Amino acid sequence: MFEGRLREIQVLQTQGLNAQIVKECSTIIEQTLEKFYKDIWRYINSDEKQDIINTERKYSRKVNPVDRLGMGNWIKFYDESHLAKLISKYLKIDDSAFDFVELTKINEIRNKCTHEGYVASKEEAKIAYDSTVKLLIKTRLIEKEPLGIRPIREAEKKETSIYHVWGDKIRLFLAGNPIFEIEEPFEEDMGKSYYVSGKWEFVGVVVAGDKIHILLLEDSSSCYHEDIIDDVYKRLAMMIKEKIQRNYPELSGINTEINIAFDMGDWGEAYEDIKF
Repeated sequence: MFEGRLREIQVLQTQGLNAQIVKECSTIIEQTLEKFYKDIWRYINSDEKQDIINTERKYSRKVNPVDRLGMGNWIKFYDESHLAKLISKYLKIDDSAFDFVELTKINEIRNKCTHEGYVASKEEAKIAYDSTVKLLIKTRLIEKEPLGIRPIREAEKKETSIYHVWGDKIRLFLAGNPIFEIEEPFEEDMGKSYYVSGKWEFVGVVVAGDKIHILLLEDSSSCYHEDIIDDVYKRLAMMIKEKIQRNYPELSGINTEINIAFDMGDWGEAYEDIKF
């Protein structure tokens, strides 16, 4: 899992997308902190659990902070609840893996990139990447840094259009949470109401000329009346647009199209089987 994510970041490195590198690394760090928070509960005693719950209540009334905490609060939560020491004690992971000074710096850069339109430097992106690799290795989530990405030559960089750059960004972003669902009534003219139960999965991005095609596969369980198909697709497209724009508020002037397939056969008549 994490090896594949790091290879995707290596692709971003070849494209010089430093801000996106910082964001992707921050997401991996968040997921790592969340994972060990979940893992430790089966080992700790009742007193230790109560201490953690007392700390959690500073951040949320909910018992479980997983849906509440972002990277910054995860770092504070780990520090205040001494989770790193508990992980070291029960899971035999060196607590030096959790370098909160370094992780805090990465979070500060991520926040500037996300909320202030800051363009991270190559050095800042390298710090984020190296720290992420170190965290994953020290926590034994990977054995070593995955290698093998072919560097892009300068001539190839110049040939890469802005559409290919944004296509890569959108592909990586949507792949992290690929399911889109609509479960609600649609009100039409003349008082008609249709209930929509729809589910779609993001499967990829194709760049053709000056247009980014976002490919979705509709789940066989989807059910809605044919009279409102256009309205359903417009709602789906708006959901995807809003999700992308929240993460990339700087995105502007890029032509995008949503392409929906209803089964695997819709992708085309030409195919070739591959056996491994």
